[in-house]
Amino acid sequence: MGNVLEAKISCDKPVAVVQPMPVAEESVSHEDEAEAYPKANVSLHLFHYRQQMALKDQHVVKWATSKLLLTEELLKQQELSQQYQQKLELSELRMDEEDDAAWAERQLAILTDDEDDSENAENLAPIDQGLGTELSHLIKYRLKLRNTIVEVAQEKMRKREKTKLKRLKRRTLISSKKPSNKDKHRRSY
Repeated sequence: MGNVLEAKISCDKPVAVVQPMPVAEESVSHEDEAEAYPKANVSLHLFHYRQQMALKDQHVVKWATSKLLLTEELLKQQELSQQYQQKLELSELRMDEEDDAAWAERQLAILTDDEDDSENAENLAPIDQGLGTELSHLIKYRLKLRNTIVEVAQEKMRKREKTKLKRLKRRTLISSKKPSNKDKHRRSY
């Protein structure tokens, strides 16, 4: 209904969903390279995150849960990309270890920088600032989504308890009334 992810897509040739498209040999080699780095269009996903929640409560819950799953998936992909970058850095370090002087300088820098790391953030490894800030925004947004889900669930529980209480009061009123005299006036045949 209000889902932003839905789009009208037209195709020249209609293709059944159950039949997979034939795979070309060129795309197979492309997939091996693509598997090394996760696929994510982060800017598109972030655009969808910034949409307003002007929907009814049941749609808000559906929207929030889907966005929550999406944020978790993006965080996983972010972690995978960081692990991939760390592997690349480790492989570069192994290549550089042949040079003893460079190795000694790195070890000395590591030992001396330990005291400064807590005081000075400049000595830390540089993080891609764009993705780093967006990652922190995603984590904060995740908490907001969870709060939205909890609030709607609590509202539903309050309404349910209220209706149960009304039903209980109505039953007690009915049972406390005097029995009617209809049975006395009926004749048994």
